[in-house]
Amino acid sequence: MSSTRRVVSCASFVSCLAILFWAAVASAQFYDPTLRSLDFGLDDVARSPRLLGMGGLSLVVSDRNASYSLWDLAALPAGLYADDTTSTLDLRPGTDALSSVSRIELGRERQDLASRRTATQTEAVYRNHETGSMFGFVGDLSSLRWDHPYAPTIAARGTTLPIELRESLVHPEANAILGGEIPRYFDHHLRWGAHLRFRDETVEDQYRLIVENAAGQYIDLAGGEVPAPAEFTPTSVDVNTS
Repeated sequence: MSSTRRVVSCASFVSCLAILFWAAVASAQFYDPTLRSLDFGLDDVARSPRLLGMGGLSLVVSDRNASYSLWDLAALPAGLYADDTTSTLDLRPGTDALSSVSRIELGRERQDLASRRTATQTEAVYRNHETGSMFGFVGDLSSLRWDHPYAPTIAARGTTLPIELRESLVHPEANAILGGEIPRYFDHHLRWGAHLRFRDETVEDQYRLIVENAAGQYIDLAGGEVPAPAEFTPTSVDVNTS
């Protein structure tokens, strides 16, 4: 290798490292932490159904369908090229729900937590293994609602009524990815990937009366809405990430 080519290769490598360290990934403030707190967190192998079906079993012989790419592990854009051998279109709808109750007096029950998540995730990727280039689109349209009792109560008609906090979150995300390999340097072993992400989170809070009947107290029913406990309590938050 000539000295000029060596200098160009080193400069390209250093430039790539500088870009990687400079480009920080922005994370959402509400959606991901809430999923983990409710045990709704997505598993790292959500994109590998066969590996999940095998119980995480790995083979001695190399098998692409039972392996883990950088895209599966950490959603690194440069790993999307090696995630499959062909162009792909994936659609992954799903829903989760949970509820917890406790016993109170006279055999009745009290609902302490209720939550439901719905998600539709999409991956569309074009791969050209002749030129080493690829581009793709990753989208996520998710919503989450969780209800839980709120400590303060309100006074109405000479009595004290328990209230709940109902929080609803809508989470659309779009991620455009472009990548490929650098053919003239490092013997086709250096790949690059870039992505542009747009993410929005809208959180709406409602304070509602807990529905009480002969069977118990329930927080996921249509209790009447009441004002926020304080005048300056925020009831709507919007977070944009790009």
